[in-house]
Amino acid sequence: MSRSSRRALLAGTALAAALGLGACGVVVGVGPAPTATVGGVLDSARAQEIATRVVGQARQAAATPGAVGDALRTAAFTGDALVAARADAKLASATASTVKAQRELVAAAPSVLAVSRGASYPRTIVAQSRYEQSDLPVLLLLVTPDARTSYRIAASVGMLPGTQVPGFDQVSTGSAGLGAADVADGGRYGTLLDGYASSLAYPAPTSTTAPGVAAGDRFASAVRTNAAAQAKAVAAIGSFRQVHDLRSVVGGLHTADGRGALVFATLDRSDTLLVRSGTLRLPSTFTVLSGLSSVSSEADLTTLEVVALVVPPDGDATVVGGEEHLYAASGA
Repeated sequence: MSRSSRRALLAGTALAAALGLGACGVVVGVGPAPTATVGGVLDSARAQEIATRVVGQARQAAATPGAVGDALRTAAFTGDALVAARADAKLASATASTVKAQRELVAAAPSVLAVSRGASYPRTIVAQSRYEQSDLPVLLLLVTPDARTSYRIAASVGMLPGTQVPGFDQVSTGSAGLGAADVADGGRYGTLLDGYASSLAYPAPTSTTAPGVAAGDRFASAVRTNAAAQAKAVAAIGSFRQVHDLRSVVGGLHTADGRGALVFATLDRSDTLLVRSGTLRLPSTFTVLSGLSSVSSEADLTTLEVVALVVPPDGDATVVGGEEHLYAASGA
């Protein structure tokens, strides 16, 4: 091999390809209304109006570059979802049109699956749309922190093939939110997701089974396969490692009849490639983010991973959604 290796880091689209698009996930829908007297804060028509507006803004933002697109993204997204949307927009010029098309939401109105119960804030809507190209279901978490702020998308993630989400309580009744203690650092969901993140490391940890998470989910399998392929691609001139850390338990709602909760979370994935000899030429996405087209010492990439899990009261959680957004890169 020449001193200047022409092996580029594998593009993030390898993950999407590995997940596959057949046998799409299923959202079971809503369950019968329970006997609770406290209702949802939104009726079905108003919740539908909000979800349709926000998804329309997201579609428009994805198709609009520059400052106008940035304003649309700020209106449609919040938190880590805004980080992902901005990163996707920044990388649009370096991303093949066929790849960008994979994340285009359908023009049809989304389906509202659930709204949070009670009049307190923050408030939540869980909705479902679909990707235009693959017809893959997309789970959406919409939130508002207070009465002065419009609902925005806090998480958006494609469902994994063969998975399903249990039904929620009727919109007119509302669904229970996640407990503050469960969401807090060291709480149930954070502990669960910390273990899941650690299990994804490359080189593989001693155990690739995360405590409390059902083994064999397609997102984890695709992440590990992609990491191994990247390591192999650069083995002649360097080494590759990958670390995953919990970034945030974004939110979610409980499903009907005490069957658990749908939980959205984000992880940070840090890819590090150490070059022993020669020069590593990098893909255009790396160049857009770092200004570098090659490195001779080290390359670092940071990717936002969005996951959705169904967490039952007892037993293992199931990962039902997962996707990634490269958003930072540096090197020397």
